[in-house]
Amino acid sequence: MRTATAGEEIYYPRWENKSLLVGALFLISIAECFRDGVVVRLIAFAAVIIFGGLSYLMLMNPFLMLTGHAYLKLTRDSLSFRYGKTKSTLKWAEIKSFKPVELQTTRKPVQVVGISFNDPNRKSILLPNTYGWQADELVPYLNGMKGRYAPAVE
Repeated sequence: MRTATAGEEIYYPRWENKSLLVGALFLISIAECFRDGVVVRLIAFAAVIIFGGLSYLMLMNPFLMLTGHAYLKLTRDSLSFRYGKTKSTLKWAEIKSFKPVELQTTRKPVQVVGISFNDPNRKSILLPNTYGWQADELVPYLNGMKGRYAPAVE
């Protein structure tokens, strides 16, 4: 587990080999479209559509990161996050705790990070992304940051 240090920005996503593999398959599919044979061309064209769509989905998050539209910034005073149009800053003193939350999707459950607040009238929220971390890694890290810096803020 990583050590909590203030002023650090955690960017999403961690680069993975999966995106390189899908991109390579996309390029191979394009090359296959120029081969002889109608069946080969149809199969290659279908592969271009499939792998092109997957490449888009995998490259969308790095695009958001590179353009500054996806980040998780931790400072001594606050936690700031952005993903697409969602942008928010929360003071450590406002936050009660972080906990993993399991969302049921059509395929498989997905774990995200939930944030509960000290104010009982304020509803809990979810981080819009885990920024390349597993939720069970990110939760103790954020709770450590909160425990370290919330008393200094109050």
